[in-house]
Amino acid sequence: MKANISVPDHRGETAYPISGGAPVKITVLGDNPADTITHSPATAFDKWDGEKWVTDGDAQQQSLLDAAASEKSAGVSEVNGITQAWQTQLLPGIITDADKATLTTWMKYVQAVQAADITNAPAISWPKTPE
Repeated sequence: MKANISVPDHRGETAYPISGGAPVKITVLGDNPADTITHSPATAFDKWDGEKWVTDGDAQQQSLLDAAASEKSAGVSEVNGITQAWQTQLLPGIITDADKATLTTWMKYVQAVQAADITNAPAISWPKTPE
């Protein structure tokens, strides 16, 4: 007498490691890998609490703060590149009045970027870029 053995077929499904990390595409017959579940986390900051995914708000906010700090730094670096020639011309006094006015506008913009409060990221009031 032959016994029918039922083997789960999850091929094509995606399993999510409860410890985090990259999702796993199931390609073989059988049970899903240990310590995985079949429903995805809602955000990149979700942690498995034993029953469900829970968003780690602190990690999410820290990521937003880090991104805002990077954006602030990149903005200042970009302005430094734009204004470098004018700053060089300013030192020996060979800058034109028009370029000096433009330099002043950009430097005020940099001051505003540096003063921008990023603690409430992503709700940041960035200054308007000079034209």
